[in-house]
Amino acid sequence: MRKTLLTCCAAGAMLLASCAQVDSMPEPDFADIEAATLAAAELKTELRGELVAAIEANDVSAVEEICGIRADVAAQRISTASGYATSMVSVGGETDEWEAHVLQIFDEALASGVNPKFMEHSEVVLTADGDAEFRWMKPIFAGQALAVCHEADREEAARALLANGGEEATEFSKGDLRGAFSMRKSLEPVELAQLEMK
Repeated sequence: MRKTLLTCCAAGAMLLASCAQVDSMPEPDFADIEAATLAAAELKTELRGELVAAIEANDVSAVEEICGIRADVAAQRISTASGYATSMVSVGGETDEWEAHVLQIFDEALASGVNPKFMEHSEVVLTADGDAEFRWMKPIFAGQALAVCHEADREEAARALLANGGEEATEFSKGDLRGAFSMRKSLEPVELAQLEMK
């Protein structure tokens, strides 16, 4: 059965007032959501450990390498191992139309008082080529170690994070939306058919 998909940042059964509705596409499989969550958590844990070590060692020059080359290598390795294309996107950075839309949803969720801990977005979309694709995003906020990777001046943001816990990193306050993990996986016709039957 086809269902109208509600875009949501869930806290239990909570649905945002700003939820978008997408007709005729089935809801994502919970197995895909769980797998994407685990893949993003792996990337977060790996990069956070390296960033915290560099910042605590006052080696802020290493931040650029971690956020750039090493982040890309880790994301590619996790993508290959998990089967989910794994990346991070930044507010105001290079995103596609869908990612920019979801970042806007996260921003509206923050403004409406949704607990950031429970924010994520998952959706099955139809690509321009007519293929079905599972997509998932989870926000990254100022004050988190990974947020330094989403600042124009990463070394300055790292210094601010070390000095005051990210409360005043650049012009952003702790808790401001700075980016997100972005995951996607192409769905085979049989997978889409199974979702439509649920």
